[in-house]
Amino acid sequence: HREDDREVDYPYDHDERGYHLFGQWALNRHWSLSAGRYDVEEMAGGGRNRVTYGLVGYRWQGSGSWRRLFFENGLRHVQDDIPDEIMAFDPDAGPRDALFGGRGPFYIREEFPGTGIPAFIRYRFVLDPLYYRDSFVNETYLEGRVHPRPRLEVVQKFRMRFNWLRGGQHNQGFFQSSRRQDFWTWVGRVQYSRHWGKVRLTWQYKLMALRLVDRGRDVRLQSEHRSIPIMRLEYPLSARTSLRAGVQGTGPLPYRRKDKVSSQRSFEQRTAFVTVTNRSRYFGYDLVTIAGFGKDAIKFDLEAYDFAEFDTMSFFVRTLVGFTEFGRSI
Repeated sequence: HREDDREVDYPYDHDERGYHLFGQWALNRHWSLSAGRYDVEEMAGGGRNRVTYGLVGYRWQGSGSWRRLFFENGLRHVQDDIPDEIMAFDPDAGPRDALFGGRGPFYIREEFPGTGIPAFIRYRFVLDPLYYRDSFVNETYLEGRVHPRPRLEVVQKFRMRFNWLRGGQHNQGFFQSSRRQDFWTWVGRVQYSRHWGKVRLTWQYKLMALRLVDRGRDVRLQSEHRSIPIMRLEYPLSARTSLRAGVQGTGPLPYRRKDKVSSQRSFEQRTAFVTVTNRSRYFGYDLVTIAGFGKDAIKFDLEAYDFAEFDTMSFFVRTLVGFTEFGRSI
């Protein structure tokens, strides 16, 4: 999943009241059909969200080279004019803005996932463009997971959505022109792992692409791709202590984002970290201590954005206490 904000993804949003009726028919062990009706109103406003949909899906789990194949295609009629604004995570902001005056709208101090490295993460307020006030939408999702060799894994995910916006006057006096929008995303990931005694070395490469095109105006609203090389190393120093290190983008192979709509958002980034993690028991609690070093640097393509570039180093120590056997930690 590609999360875009800090909020929990509940099945239904706040400030809404209504019903959702749905059913599913299993044609066989792989194929299924689903249909449903979603009808809610905005309690503190005059908005509404009405959806009638049908889905056909295919799911296959294997144990050989082909591990997983999933396909889904859905057709729905949507009438949704409830604005869903969010504070979205901005992956292209660095810590320098937060440390020197805070150029961004909203910063939260978090960590790089799985490393314990602290980072200043920027969020931005995103308005809902309301592209589905009255639309017929067809969406296809395809996912495949393959293990062509014992230590090699290849994962491909593809999503394509066609949105036919119906023209005319709509709820709350809004006029919408008739047009079509095409949206597609693709994520490809390759991972290869090797063991040398206790040392485990993992190479990963991820390629991501996204495009949103307004066919009525022949305009690209979004168009970008990202190239992300990763290398991780793990070595157990003892039964309770492990050494971990990793880089995301290095030398001639940086983490690369190319934005064809907003060239000022194109950049190269290189990140590295080393951590020592110790797990122990303390009066019935699980105690985890993480100490490490991190380095992060980003360089934008346009010279006019030199002020937003940064090259930082940090040393950190973190301690977590919890009951991990119950799936909880604090």
